Order: sequence, then structure tokens, then C-alpha cells
Amino acid sequence: MDIVEITKENGKVFSFLEGQGDFSVSFSRGSLFILK
Repeated sequence: MDIVEITKENGKVFSFLEGQGDFSVSFSRGSLFILK
């Protein structure tokens, strides 16, 4: 598994382990969405 890091403009870093299957990540109104 790979460790994926997403950095927001305010400097916060979100880290999570990649699970099985493809996924996409998006920021919307300050919220983090992980779509599988």
C-alpha cells in the first residue's frame, strides 16, 4: 500500500493509506472527500 498525502492551502496535511481499488480525492468548501 502507498501512503498518500494531500496538502491544503492552509498548510494542513491529510495522510491515509491507499486501499484496494481506485479512488479520487477532492476538496470542497474546506472538506476532504475520498471517493471510491
